[in-house]
Amino acid sequence: MKNDFTTVFRSFPFKRIWKILAAASIVLPLSAQSPQISTQPHTKAVTTIQPDSTGEAYFSAGEDGFVIKWSSDGMGEHYQISDLRITSIAVNPQNTQIASSETDGTSIHRLVVTDWASAEKLYTKQFKEPVSSVTYSAKGKFLFVTTNTVNGAYILNASNGKLLKKINDVPERISLIETGDTEKSAIMYCSTGAIAYYDLTAMKAIDNAHFSTEPLLEQVRLFGSGKMKNRFLAGIKNNKVYVIDAVNG
Repeated sequence: MKNDFTTVFRSFPFKRIWKILAAASIVLPLSAQSPQISTQPHTKAVTTIQPDSTGEAYFSAGEDGFVIKWSSDGMGEHYQISDLRITSIAVNPQNTQIASSETDGTSIHRLVVTDWASAEKLYTKQFKEPVSSVTYSAKGKFLFVTTNTVNGAYILNASNGKLLKKINDVPERISLIETGDTEKSAIMYCSTGAIAYYDLTAMKAIDNAHFSTEPLLEQVRLFGSGKMKNRFLAGIKNNKVYVIDAVNG
């Protein structure tokens, strides 16, 4: 019996099996990975941060391809979303989806949507131009993607990535798209200083809802509270903060 066992052991293709397992580990899906939990920061520059839907934690992303969910005790859950530089992220306010734009700086420009709780990649979309921003609508129904080109903004179904509309009836380079809680319409800020409103039911620009304001604002955000919720835009230009009435510019 010993001799038989020895013969079988020696003849078993361990080297081949090991090669197969090693190859499998290289293409291991994101869903099979567990996050590393530590206080370790990003190894390269941080490009963006976003709060989670509860306001009790926030996500950071960087040039190292990692997204880290930070809690108030300083511990971070580290997820390697990409081997490329992440330029922007958006956190779905209704679930555990996180959208990230990534690039190699030359020819690869893509959107990756991940379930950060299960570390499962849900879908990927390729773009010809660099992605400038990604934003979820207020209830997480829509995902807005803007690029650095005129007519380069897109409305996606957030759950599956289906293209609902390429925005070509606002002929501007759009840098901000946000909605109110009803998700029936969206406000858009353009680099020329134009403010436009968009009907998300009919998927078209709203007539007579187009205003002019300060151009070339950066890091534009929609804000307000109470009866003035989402009434104002704020942006930065030449080391100054501009606050704008979103209703009339």
